[in-house]
Amino acid sequence: MPRTIGLVAILVFAAVAAVASAVIPPPRPAPIATVVVPPPAGVPGAAAAAVPGATPPAQRRVSFSIADSAPAEEGKPLTFRITRSGDDGRVHEVRLNYDKNPSLLVNPPPSIRFEPGEPAQKDLVLQTAPGLPGGGNNDVEVRISSADDGAFIGVPRVGTGTITDVPLPPAVTYGLQADPNAKREQNVSFTLTRLGSLTPADVPYRVEQDQRDLFADAPSPPQARFLEGEPSTQIIVPAAQFSPCGGSLTVRLSQPDGTELSATAEFSEPVPDWCNPPPPPPPWWIILIDWMRVNIALVLGGIALIGGIIAHHIFKPPVEVEPSLEIKPGAASFQPLEEPASRWPKFGADVTIEPGDSYVTQPLPALEPDDG
Repeated sequence: MPRTIGLVAILVFAAVAAVASAVIPPPRPAPIATVVVPPPAGVPGAAAAAVPGATPPAQRRVSFSIADSAPAEEGKPLTFRITRSGDDGRVHEVRLNYDKNPSLLVNPPPSIRFEPGEPAQKDLVLQTAPGLPGGGNNDVEVRISSADDGAFIGVPRVGTGTITDVPLPPAVTYGLQADPNAKREQNVSFTLTRLGSLTPADVPYRVEQDQRDLFADAPSPPQARFLEGEPSTQIIVPAAQFSPCGGSLTVRLSQPDGTELSATAEFSEPVPDWCNPPPPPPPWWIILIDWMRVNIALVLGGIALIGGIIAHHIFKPPVEVEPSLEIKPGAASFQPLEEPASRWPKFGADVTIEPGDSYVTQPLPALEPDDG
């Protein structure tokens, strides 16, 4: 009996279940959203794939960030890298703001543009202004901001670049050498050398001959030019600038420390003969004046001579009588003839010694004036 009741219950339950399945439809599954992803760039013919649960392109977000630049010397460019994260297939323009030391940049752009399909990274190259040594280092800041509502700015949004000071160039020293075979009627060359910095430079100089500056009348002094990397250059003095009849040529210039540097070119040949021509004859009137002067001098001299002769005969000088002494054998005598006209008497003696044995045993006495 119990078995019969259980069997009946199972049959009834199965019949109810069969009726319910025929009357109530089965439940349907929930729909799944699908997004069509565009094929990768550069892969032609790639089919779009449906990815369950993906965000539609219209809802994808794009962001931008900027990285610092490596240091650069004054006058050289700074390079900032701007990165785009995400790509919604739209054009985005990123504004650029220069908040620190914008005057140290040369014509910086106001924005940078990202086109669809372009690389996700772009370099922002900013040319720096040249400066002088000793100014020190300076920082430049670039801040990015979005120009539309389709993108936002990520981190970092400010990039910094350091402009380093230009190093001081090494000290320069010059050397100057003259041409040892300088010719009087040819161009004369001097060799100017330098040690230290080999940057382009113009070095003023002056040229002298016989202590005269050959370029004194020029509006500016001549200059010797060094090109980039040149250790030496030539100074050429044109033959038309100096006199072939003059002395040696001397080039003078100043060292960077203020000291003077000079070199002298001696001519290797003598002065030409035509440099010393005979003087031109004097004018006729000069010759006439000289002739008259000589003749007048001769006439006056003749007149003076004749006058002297006449005066000598008219005005005779007094005759001075000098005493005489005559010595004969066996006797001696001294007899002054006249008193001389002058204050101091003058005495003379004529001694005649004839043959014989007579001789003077004593010297004649000296005669002295009475008053002194």
